Amino acid sequence: YIQIDAPINPGNSGGPLIDSNGYVVGVNTWGARGDNLGFSIHCSEVEEFLKKYVP
Repeated sequence: YIQIDAPINPGNSGGPLIDSNGYVVGVNTWGARGDNLGFSIHCSEVEEFLKKYVP
């Protein structure tokens, strides 16, 4: 996981994690409420999953 210091609110999971240059670097997965702490999956892991399971 990529740990970020931004909150991930309900409904935001599955959305993109964007870097300061506007590039997608991950997919938001879950966050700790009230702690401004979130976690995302890196794009390379998503790419591996898609290559393996999506024809």
